[in-house]
Amino acid sequence: MTNKVIELLEERDNRPFCMMLSIPDPHSPDLCKEPYISQYAKIEITNPSTNTEELLNARPGWGIGGKAQAEKFVPKNIRNYFAMVKCIDDNVGKILKYLDDNSLTDNTIAVFTSDHGDMLYNHMRVDKGCPYDDAIRVPFIVRYPSRIMSGKVIKRALNTTDFPPTILGLMGFNELGEVHGEDESCILKDTVSVVEIGRMVYITDSPFSEWTAITDGKYKLVLSCKDKPWLLDIEKDPLEIQNYYDAPEYSDIRKRFQDELILKMKKYDEPALKLDRPFLYSSDDDITYKSPYYGMNRKQISEVEKGTLEKYIIEMHRDYYRKY
Repeated sequence: MTNKVIELLEERDNRPFCMMLSIPDPHSPDLCKEPYISQYAKIEITNPSTNTEELLNARPGWGIGGKAQAEKFVPKNIRNYFAMVKCIDDNVGKILKYLDDNSLTDNTIAVFTSDHGDMLYNHMRVDKGCPYDDAIRVPFIVRYPSRIMSGKVIKRALNTTDFPPTILGLMGFNELGEVHGEDESCILKDTVSVVEIGRMVYITDSPFSEWTAITDGKYKLVLSCKDKPWLLDIEKDPLEIQNYYDAPEYSDIRKRFQDELILKMKKYDEPALKLDRPFLYSSDDDITYKSPYYGMNRKQISEVEKGTLEKYIIEMHRDYYRKY
């Protein structure tokens, strides 16, 4: 794939260009080729500390079950995951080197990002599908030497919906009309070396709608129909094993985050509201929801999810054409 990218770049003319390379890895089934497999074959991989019996039994409802629930810890898969990451790193490096060698670096916006992370057996889960940071926190690395200072660190929370308007903003396109994302190009272009937190972003389990969350990168609130609300202090508790929702010293944070999350659920037409999911908005609320995936194996869950997703896409298109 990398060779094809470089081949297409060689064929370009003098006009501005846009190219996207969508790399499928790292992803299950966690397979990689030599020489990368051998580089990681002998490293020691230990079972994550979140997988003690006590902590597994204390997981929130949204962190249990489903097809991402691992049956056992498999160190080989993590070694192979690391091998895939190294392979990607080398190949992205080849593309950046091509830009350097052909005097394209200063005037080319190079972006490295992903659509989701991977649990890698933390909380005895794999893949994605839950609001733990391992699954939802992704890189957004931008190289644009003529406009962005080298070494800049942004701690401010962004969402994937912000990426298009932000990149277009870097290019000078600021009139995008009605979009969900925000143009954050100004914080990329300024001369502040470290941009601190200061914005809350909304995350949803759409189209399956069993949880929704909001985070500023330091704190995270998760509302769900499968458990009482969870307030996480990611800075204090990076393993995300402690619920601070009812802690008196977090009462102001709890209210601020919950008020903002409910506003965003309404603003962005959260599917759980349409489906009338019985979310718990207080620790005193009772769980009345039973997951449609209860008792199913991974194959059965995949079939149900496929049907749910197809139905959601059809409804989404209908809503779009009604509006426009």
